[in-house]
Amino acid sequence: MMGYVKDTDGNRLPGVRVNVGQVVSSVTDDNGYYSQVVPANTDFSITVKPKNYGGYNKVVKVDVPALTPGEQRQVDIVLPRLVRVYGKVIDGESQGVRASVWVETSKTCTESVQTDKDGQFSIYVPEGMKGDAVVKARSQSGQEASEQITIRKEDVCVLLKMKGNGGAGENKIHIYSDALGDVDWPVPTTNGAQNVVCVVDGTLLLVPGDEQHVNMGMQVSNYNKDQTKYDQGVGVMVENMVTGGSFHSEDGKNMECTVDKADDAFVIALSGYGTFYSKQQGMSDENAKIVAKNMKFNHLFTGKTLRNVMPRDAGFPSFTPQLDVKAPLAMNITESPHLGKGGMIYYNGDEADYKTLRAAAAKLGLDKLGEDNEAGYMEVIYYSAKKQTLVMIEYDAGSSPIDEDATWEDADAPIMVTVLDGISEDWLELMFGDDDTRSRANSKTVANKLRCLGKMNRVGRK
Repeated sequence: MMGYVKDTDGNRLPGVRVNVGQVVSSVTDDNGYYSQVVPANTDFSITVKPKNYGGYNKVVKVDVPALTPGEQRQVDIVLPRLVRVYGKVIDGESQGVRASVWVETSKTCTESVQTDKDGQFSIYVPEGMKGDAVVKARSQSGQEASEQITIRKEDVCVLLKMKGNGGAGENKIHIYSDALGDVDWPVPTTNGAQNVVCVVDGTLLLVPGDEQHVNMGMQVSNYNKDQTKYDQGVGVMVENMVTGGSFHSEDGKNMECTVDKADDAFVIALSGYGTFYSKQQGMSDENAKIVAKNMKFNHLFTGKTLRNVMPRDAGFPSFTPQLDVKAPLAMNITESPHLGKGGMIYYNGDEADYKTLRAAAAKLGLDKLGEDNEAGYMEVIYYSAKKQTLVMIEYDAGSSPIDEDATWEDADAPIMVTVLDGISEDWLELMFGDDDTRSRANSKTVANKLRCLGKMNRVGRK
């Protein structure tokens, strides 16, 4: 399966992520070309999601009939014309730098992208982003660079220069394998809600981002803010979405890390042994070693689990919609530089209880972003940019009741209330992503971020 991604003017588009089927993706090269091996005798779709192309207002999807064994087929994708901001990030010695790069104006900001091994980047800006703007870059070590630009109709080329040296050779995950050979993977960096650190009940979780070249998850199960070094309870999982390779720690094998808090971020270094899998070779090495240094990730929130509580009496904001009965489970945010106060509340309620909560939320004077009323499922979302307040209420008749053994990471109660008091509009957009705010799947993006992708509790136990 191969083809070209072009715009409506016929220009070939480099750096666009194309999803082939449900789980496989490919990024177009400098000529806008992509290729991907697909299973025979199976229908599939090729899609370009909005967040992978300037936040375009809909998913571009092409249905592809099944290929016969050995068949090669070309399918070209046509996208609307968007302005491309591209260029390179270099250090004081003109070496490429691994960094996050994004474009912002006084009103909006694009998703950040990662530079390649040579420091090159490509960003397609939304249709409405015009006029004066700034291209910004931040390296994993915290160095920053910016350049003023003007967005009109033509593509814009930018050179971003950071002070000092230490270019693309830094900010990498190093995996050493005698059996499969060594590899270096770029550490994912971000300026927003991707690759974030959450701490709940003394467990630190590094939550991987969505559809990045390298996704890294990490767990420190006995985290203490007054402690720096750890050699117990450390789990690591890394996936390279381009090569299909992966590394994960194993129980009984040494894994050490250091964790330092720096302002609103965590700086992490690690070293240890586990299993390295190479998809290209179809082989695994159970005695591979991973080493990474000076990885910096945003602190999303710190929180604690609560059981059998009246939310407003247990630390939730005073406006929090609640029932007259105690919530069997809740997760209360105790510290967050970006989300404010609040958290998630779970109830074993029914449709009538959902309507009670919804009526309470409707009286708060917030703007309704969307509402869903399907059979067996209801949801409403309220937000105020001025008050920086978010309230989401969800009812799912098919969910199982909360029991005494349930944890907030994997809870799927009939009623879930999410309250955030202090989340800016920028961070709301970062949490929601690019899809239509009124969709059920999109609202759950916020909930899933707050849950820290509960599957990460199983890091290192694959």
